[in-house]
Amino acid sequence: MKLKGIHRVRFRKKVIGLLKSKGIDRIDGKTLGTTSNKILNDRCIEIFGSLPNMKDKKIKSIQQGFIYFIGNDYYGFCKIGFSKHPEKRLSQIQTGCPFALRIFSIIDGNIENEKEYHRKYQSLKTYGEWFKIEYKLKDYLKPFLDAPQFERVSITV
Repeated sequence: MKLKGIHRVRFRKKVIGLLKSKGIDRIDGKTLGTTSNKILNDRCIEIFGSLPNMKDKKIKSIQQGFIYFIGNDYYGFCKIGFSKHPEKRLSQIQTGCPFALRIFSIIDGNIENEKEYHRKYQSLKTYGEWFKIEYKLKDYLKPFLDAPQFERVSITV
Protein backbone atom coordinates (compact mmCIF):
# COMPACT_ATOMS: atom_id res chain seq x y z
CA MET A 1 0.00 0.00 0.00
CA LYS A 2 1.38 3.38 -1.00
CA LEU A 3 1.26 6.24 1.51
CA LYS A 4 -0.26 9.49 0.28
CA GLY A 5 -0.20 13.11 1.35
CA ILE A 6 0.27 13.85 5.04
CA HIS A 7 0.88 10.16 5.87
CA ARG A 8 3.85 10.07 3.49
CA VAL A 9 5.24 13.26 5.07
CA ARG A 10 4.86 11.85 8.60
CA PHE A 11 6.47 8.57 7.57
CA ARG A 12 9.40 10.44 6.00
CA LYS A 13 9.84 12.48 9.20
CA LYS A 14 9.81 9.27 11.25
CA VAL A 15 12.49 7.67 9.05
CA ILE A 16 14.63 10.83 9.26
CA GLY A 17 14.16 10.93 13.05
CA LEU A 18 15.30 7.32 13.36
CA LEU A 19 18.38 7.94 11.26
CA LYS A 20 19.24 11.06 13.27
CA SER A 21 18.86 9.04 16.49
CA LYS A 22 21.78 6.94 15.22
CA GLY A 23 23.88 10.03 14.53
CA ILE A 24 23.29 10.05 10.79
CA ASP A 25 22.68 13.52 9.36
CA ARG A 26 23.96 13.01 5.80
CA ILE A 27 23.78 10.27 3.19
CA ASP A 28 26.10 10.43 0.19
CA GLY A 29 26.96 14.03 1.08
CA LYS A 30 23.33 15.18 1.10
CA THR A 31 21.39 16.26 4.17
CA LEU A 32 18.59 13.88 5.12
CA GLY A 33 15.99 16.48 4.15
CA THR A 34 17.25 16.55 0.55
CA THR A 35 17.73 12.79 0.22
CA SER A 36 15.14 10.82 -1.76
CA ASN A 37 12.60 8.64 0.05
CA LYS A 38 14.00 5.49 -1.59
CA ILE A 39 17.53 6.16 -0.32
CA LEU A 40 16.23 7.08 3.16
CA ASN A 41 14.13 3.90 3.31
CA ASP A 42 17.01 1.73 2.07
CA ARG A 43 19.35 3.15 4.75
CA CYS A 44 16.69 2.63 7.42
CA ILE A 45 16.28 -1.02 6.39
CA GLU A 46 20.06 -1.43 6.34
CA ILE A 47 20.43 -0.11 9.91
CA PHE A 48 17.21 -1.27 11.63
CA GLY A 49 16.31 -4.32 9.53
CA SER A 50 12.93 -2.89 8.50
CA LEU A 51 10.98 0.27 7.92
CA PRO A 52 9.20 1.79 10.91
CA ASN A 53 5.64 0.91 11.80
CA MET A 54 3.82 4.20 12.36
CA LYS A 55 2.36 2.82 15.61
CA ASP A 56 5.60 1.31 16.93
CA LYS A 57 6.08 2.52 20.52
CA LYS A 58 9.80 1.66 20.49
CA ILE A 59 10.33 4.14 17.69
CA LYS A 60 8.23 6.75 19.47
CA SER A 61 10.27 6.30 22.65
CA ILE A 62 13.54 7.43 21.02
CA GLN A 63 12.10 10.54 19.40
CA GLN A 64 13.59 13.64 20.97
CA GLY A 65 11.50 16.37 22.50
CA PHE A 66 11.14 17.81 25.98
CA ILE A 67 10.24 16.62 29.45
CA TYR A 68 8.05 19.28 31.01
CA PHE A 69 7.11 20.02 34.59
CA ILE A 70 3.82 21.95 34.51
CA GLY A 71 1.81 22.75 37.58
CA ASN A 72 0.53 25.11 40.23
CA ASP A 73 2.72 25.55 43.28
CA TYR A 74 -0.10 27.13 45.34
CA TYR A 75 -2.20 23.93 45.12
CA GLY A 76 0.92 21.76 45.11
CA PHE A 77 0.46 19.71 41.95
CA CYS A 78 2.81 19.11 39.04
CA LYS A 79 2.36 17.21 35.78
CA ILE A 80 5.44 15.50 34.40
CA GLY A 81 5.08 14.79 30.70
CA PHE A 82 6.71 14.61 27.30
CA SER A 83 6.03 16.84 24.31
CA LYS A 84 7.76 18.25 21.28
CA HIS A 85 5.93 21.52 21.99
CA PRO A 86 5.60 22.03 25.77
CA GLU A 87 4.29 25.58 25.47
CA LYS A 88 1.37 24.33 23.34
CA ARG A 89 0.91 21.45 25.76
CA LEU A 90 0.53 23.94 28.62
CA SER A 91 -2.44 25.57 26.90
CA GLN A 92 -4.01 22.15 26.19
CA ILE A 93 -3.71 21.10 29.84
CA GLN A 94 -4.88 24.51 31.06
CA THR A 95 -8.16 24.11 29.14
CA GLY A 96 -9.28 21.30 31.45
CA CYS A 97 -7.79 22.61 34.67
CA PRO A 98 -9.67 24.86 37.13
CA PHE A 99 -6.56 26.63 38.44
CA ALA A 100 -3.79 28.57 36.71
CA LEU A 101 -0.85 26.48 35.54
CA ARG A 102 2.67 27.42 34.56
CA ILE A 103 5.76 25.70 33.25
CA PHE A 104 8.27 25.09 36.02
CA SER A 105 10.95 23.48 33.87
CA ILE A 106 11.62 22.05 30.42
CA ILE A 107 14.39 19.50 29.86
CA ASP A 108 15.65 17.94 26.62
CA GLY A 109 14.67 14.26 26.51
CA ASN A 110 12.43 11.51 25.20
CA ILE A 111 9.59 9.31 26.43
CA GLU A 112 12.00 6.93 28.15
CA ASN A 113 13.44 9.86 30.16
CA GLU A 114 9.90 10.89 31.10
CA LYS A 115 9.24 7.37 32.41
CA GLU A 116 12.40 7.63 34.53
CA TYR A 117 11.02 10.76 36.22
CA HIS A 118 7.68 9.01 36.77
CA ARG A 119 9.47 6.10 38.46
CA LYS A 120 11.64 8.45 40.52
CA TYR A 121 8.61 10.31 41.93
CA GLN A 122 6.19 7.34 41.98
CA SER A 123 5.51 7.75 45.71
CA LEU A 124 4.13 11.25 45.05
CA LYS A 125 1.85 10.24 42.18
CA THR A 126 -1.78 11.30 42.56
CA TYR A 127 -3.44 10.49 39.25
CA GLY A 128 -2.14 9.84 35.72
CA GLU A 129 0.96 12.00 35.27
CA TRP A 130 0.12 14.34 38.18
CA PHE A 131 2.35 14.41 41.25
CA LYS A 132 2.19 16.18 44.61
CA ILE A 133 4.93 18.78 44.99
CA GLU A 134 6.40 17.39 48.19
CA TYR A 135 9.64 15.95 49.52
CA LYS A 136 12.15 15.09 46.80
CA LEU A 137 10.06 16.56 43.96
CA LYS A 138 9.76 19.84 45.87
CA ASP A 139 13.54 19.82 46.41
CA TYR A 140 14.08 19.17 42.70
CA LEU A 141 11.69 21.96 41.64
CA LYS A 142 12.80 24.44 44.33
CA PRO A 143 14.96 26.56 41.98
CA PHE A 144 12.00 26.87 39.58
CA LEU A 145 9.17 27.42 42.10
CA ASP A 146 10.33 30.92 42.99
CA ALA A 147 11.19 31.87 39.41
CA PRO A 148 8.57 33.78 37.40
CA GLN A 149 9.39 31.97 34.13
CA PHE A 150 10.69 28.56 33.17
CA GLU A 151 14.23 28.00 31.97
CA ARG A 152 15.31 25.29 29.56
CA VAL A 153 18.04 23.26 31.18
CA SER A 154 19.96 20.10 30.42
CA ILE A 155 20.19 17.78 33.41
CA THR A 156 20.06 14.06 33.98
CA VAL A 157 17.73 12.01 36.14
